[in-house]
Amino acid sequence: MAVPDQKEFFKPILSIMSDGNIRRLEDISAEIIKHYNLTES
Repeated sequence: MAVPDQKEFFKPILSIMSDGNIRRLEDISAEIIKHYNLTES
């Protein structure tokens, strides 16, 4: 799997964190995985 550019990698993290919700690490990881599944498929 190609390593995404850092800005691209952190974009979903920043959008998740900026929505004001504090989530468990598992939830954030699931969002990131979902994001990359949608963008890379």
